Amino acid sequence: MRIGIVVPAEIIDEIITFLSGEFPEIEAVPFPYHSIVEIPDLLSGRQNSVETFLFLGDTARRYAEKAVPHATEWLTIPRSSASLLRLFYRARDKGYPMRIATDLDRRDFFDLAFKEIGMSENDFSLEILPILAYNEGLLIKNAAAMEKLYRMGKVSYCITLFYKVRDILDSKGIPVYILQPSFDDIRNGLQRLVLTHESMLDRGNRLAVIAIHIDALKESIPNNNDYRLSMEKLQVSREIHRFAHFLDAACIEQPPSGYFLFTTPALIENATNHYHHFSLLSNVAETTAFTLSIGIGYGEMV
Repeated sequence: MRIGIVVPAEIIDEIITFLSGEFPEIEAVPFPYHSIVEIPDLLSGRQNSVETFLFLGDTARRYAEKAVPHATEWLTIPRSSASLLRLFYRARDKGYPMRIATDLDRRDFFDLAFKEIGMSENDFSLEILPILAYNEGLLIKNAAAMEKLYRMGKVSYCITLFYKVRDILDSKGIPVYILQPSFDDIRNGLQRLVLTHESMLDRGNRLAVIAIHIDALKESIPNNNDYRLSMEKLQVSREIHRFAHFLDAACIEQPPSGYFLFTTPALIENATNHYHHFSLLSNVAETTAFTLSIGIGYGEMV
């Protein structure tokens, strides 16, 4: 099983070494980056070189998903409270009071961690400065806001999700920690991924894709007009989406006339009586003047 590991360059060797020791059956392919904005170019054209990509943060994954087309689910290692407890220990060891500024917009996440170490609301203070959309300018503003809170004495140290924020604050002598999933988080996440992959192989649920194209009309229709043709094409689109729902397939449009349905061979076979009957074709033929061209691919054919 080949998994692309998309993580900051400064920790890539540590993560790959850990995965190699814990999961020898997995081929971990490194995709290191220095800034999240590099990720789309890093992954573009290489989506099919691995079975999935694994990110150590939701922000990096969401940023990449918006820019890079993909057919498989990309995954993020979920952070448990263990990752926060590790930082609390380091800060407490340095003698920092529990007055914290963070850009992790998860109050419940912090509350759970504080509860696990027996702290009440009177024992800590938390300033949350969320990053609502990723860009370098907002990170600089975020670091400036944290610095202001620190200079005013409202916080004793900072916890951030972003290396750029960490570097800015660290260069100014402000105590700051980067929040990363713990090794236990990574181990548990990979174990779930491997079990899911093995289960899918056991059921024969490989990835399959149905490519659909709405054909151009070969003959004119009596009394036709643009409005009527537009309505009929809309009906075709509805039939395709209905068929995708029936297949439990992900439907991706490729304007102006193309669609891709991503599902499994087993679901396609069940829905088409082992390729003897495509209800989509008959439904479109009965309700519109259009025809469809359809292709199906499995495995490398996808």
